Amino acid sequence: MLRIYKSSAGSGKTYTLVKEYLRLAFAHPTKYKNILAITFTNKAAAEMKSRIIDALEGISKGDEEYNLIKTELCQLTSKTGEQLQYDAGLILRNMLHNYSDISVSTIDSFVHRVVRAFAHDLHLSMNFEIEMDSKKLLHDAVDLLLDRLSESDAQVTQAVLEFAETKIEDGKSWNIDFEIQKLGNELFVDEAMPYIQQLSLVEFDKMRDAKAALHAQMKLFEQKVYAEGKKAFELILNNGLTSKDFYQGAKGVFGYFSKFAEESFPKDVTGNTYVKACLEENNWGKKDELDEGIKERLRDSYQLIVSLFQNDGKDYCLADLLLKNFYSFILLADLQKLLDEIKKDNNILHIGDFHHKVFEIVKEQDAPVIYERIGEKYDNILIDEFQDTSVIQWRNLLPLIENSQFKNEDSLIVGDGKQAIYRFRGGEVEQFSVLPKIFGSDENELLKQREVAVNNYGVEIEFLESNFRSTKEVIDFNNAFYKEMLDLPELKNKNIYIDYFQKQGKEKTGGFVSLEFLKDDEEVEKRINEMRCARVEEIIKDVLQRGYSWCDVAILTRSNSNASEIASYLVQKEIRVISPESLLINQSQKVQLLLAVFNYLNRKDNHIARAEMFYYAQVLNNKTSHFEEINFNTPSFAFEKDFAEQTKVEFNSTELATGRLADLTQQLIRIFSLNDDDPFLQFFLDEILLYTSRYGNSIGDFLVWWDGVKHKKSIIYPESLDAVRIMTIHKSKGLQFPIVILADAVEEKKLTKNFFWVPLNKKYLPQLNIGLLPRNKQMLQTEFAALYEREDEQSFLDLLNLLYVGTTRPEDALYILSEELDKEPEENNSVTALLIAFLKKQQQWDGFQQYVFGEQNFENKISKKGEKQKFELYKKEATQSANLLASAIKVKMKADLLWSDAAIGKIDAGNLLHEALKQVKYEGDEEVV
Repeated sequence: MLRIYKSSAGSGKTYTLVKEYLRLAFAHPTKYKNILAITFTNKAAAEMKSRIIDALEGISKGDEEYNLIKTELCQLTSKTGEQLQYDAGLILRNMLHNYSDISVSTIDSFVHRVVRAFAHDLHLSMNFEIEMDSKKLLHDAVDLLLDRLSESDAQVTQAVLEFAETKIEDGKSWNIDFEIQKLGNELFVDEAMPYIQQLSLVEFDKMRDAKAALHAQMKLFEQKVYAEGKKAFELILNNGLTSKDFYQGAKGVFGYFSKFAEESFPKDVTGNTYVKACLEENNWGKKDELDEGIKERLRDSYQLIVSLFQNDGKDYCLADLLLKNFYSFILLADLQKLLDEIKKDNNILHIGDFHHKVFEIVKEQDAPVIYERIGEKYDNILIDEFQDTSVIQWRNLLPLIENSQFKNEDSLIVGDGKQAIYRFRGGEVEQFSVLPKIFGSDENELLKQREVAVNNYGVEIEFLESNFRSTKEVIDFNNAFYKEMLDLPELKNKNIYIDYFQKQGKEKTGGFVSLEFLKDDEEVEKRINEMRCARVEEIIKDVLQRGYSWCDVAILTRSNSNASEIASYLVQKEIRVISPESLLINQSQKVQLLLAVFNYLNRKDNHIARAEMFYYAQVLNNKTSHFEEINFNTPSFAFEKDFAEQTKVEFNSTELATGRLADLTQQLIRIFSLNDDDPFLQFFLDEILLYTSRYGNSIGDFLVWWDGVKHKKSIIYPESLDAVRIMTIHKSKGLQFPIVILADAVEEKKLTKNFFWVPLNKKYLPQLNIGLLPRNKQMLQTEFAALYEREDEQSFLDLLNLLYVGTTRPEDALYILSEELDKEPEENNSVTALLIAFLKKQQQWDGFQQYVFGEQNFENKISKKGEKQKFELYKKEATQSANLLASAIKVKMKADLLWSDAAIGKIDAGNLLHEALKQVKYEGDEEVV
């Protein structure tokens, strides 16, 4: 049977998954080998494995903490407590001795394993590598495309030249790299693949003919409209009439027809209210006594123009949209070929390719051969976070669910449509909302067959309605808020929020919710960003006085820039914070110094690199920088002499190693007396080792690579560190915190898709049967208006879902910080507007101020003595973890550097690790290294 659990936030989804996994595993001591559990992040997979192991250990030892799940499992398995306890120990031993047989992984890892196993059948190299960075692949493909422009590839060259000329004519930059790369992102979009395959079959000459046909279609339409407009305007002028003779002057009929006479379109092609009042309601102003014949002829011209726009105007707008990106559209097929060439030459596959390799087989076969061995191995399929699966991912997993149903085994799907926030990565929430119906089965016979098969063998839907995370007051606030959101006309798919209401899972009261609208303080000249940071600081200080610790507080933002700004502010206020931005390796001044030297060595006439070297060398030695004392426009030997005199650092580039980048880095660390125990420095060294092992030792190439990845390379910190967490709402999903501050609840609705692939069937365009439309409101005037409208609806759902994830993270207290507007919003197109709409429906709206719900005098239920002990434990663990990690990386670096000596016999290779340990005076666990 297939069980579908529709769960809300805090309803024990992970607990349910673990319980279901254990229920199945208790059928036999090795049954766990036949269970496949799919999650969507490595962290979630690791947590699920950990909770399964912990539960088995707890049950086997009879720990009271696991009495609840033990009791439930006894009921589900019909086993006594003693039997369950004995079996738990047996299963645990089997798992630990055969840990690799535990199939709990991300969907990408699972599909990668399938592709790797069937590499030969899929005509792939057996030792291919994985490339995660799609931007790097695309950048390389665009560079290769532009490098190959020559007479030998005249068609592509001509397309690129015409593209550049068109950009210049439009007054835009001739640099077309950005435009090509922007459209090139479509090569990594699942739904674009079949269209790109069709595009590759269209000959280049036909594409040029299609472009000419589109221009001709637009020209023909313009000629018809302009001709009618000119005729009407000449009628006005020939009768001695001016703008003053018409209702509303130039804003009315006179201005409307004059636009067409000038061969341009008015802002509103069907006429504004003044034009309609005149021509449709007979309000002609001063010239009401105007000759009826003139009036009638002007009405006829107006109606003909409107009729042309209503009929032929759709094709005109479509042609205009198709031409906006036509040149980069032409190049997409060639870009795809170059992308495939790069992957083949470097023996790599992009992570998204795995799903497409499997899908090509799954979509054609009733019983996909690629699953024949796996299908026999796995009886039970458990899928977590189903609302974030893409269409192609679900269709790849569907045969496994179908096979499980055929075996009369149990499978499980868990999800929450209200937490679908990864549509920009291909997630399709409607797949979850229509279950047990299969999304898209009405248009695909094979999917319809699988839908019937799955449903014939039993499907059960259950709702997890109780919230075990939050206090009663927080739950009540969210219930009231999302009840009002369900009634908004902007929310088209009501099924997503039909299960918004949550019951209280456990007796937990004393919670608090604050909703406030911040504004600029003109008296002290504080802008809104400063006000936001200051208010966050006030809240943190307040909750600390209530008995909470820094680690109990999470600050959630919509953007990384806001997170970074708040983190910087709090650090200045001596509040310990952890955020992805504050832990970026590139933030370290020591790393910046090394990078400046790399840039200098790569190009010694680089004045910026020289200045950065001088600046960071001075700052790290606590000296004041005096740029005027160094002449950066000198030969390199003279600069290095001045640099040594000013910084007291003997720097001579000719004496530096020119071989391995790791050796060079170690030399620089010694030259500049950098503390190599610094975790930022150690992680940077580790990144250098990883890079050189794959790409080589070129300084220039490394700098290009680092520039592309520096924004996401950070040090790893211990989870137990006592510090305020700062993260985006996306990264907070699945987490919970006692105190949550939504620091920038102002987000406006933004459409996610940039382009829409459409089928074409136009008589005037026989050369092309597919097209690519840019996201533009002009789409509403074409036959594809429904695509734009659906994107608009889904974007509103994205906005609401992000807010839902944010407001359901807290356990005890929630602070929502929005902003005061100049006037109340007319549309529900932002978080601020949604908050105002809620307060109005609750009849509490009283202007932009603070609104509170729940217990204002809430306190942490843990004693302050317990908090102090917890803090000391955090501090000890954090110090140990950081020291161990830094030392381990240092040993790894030293062992790698000693390897060359071992290779020529200077030291015994068998004692390589011990020698490295001795040289770095390492006192940790050798097995960890």
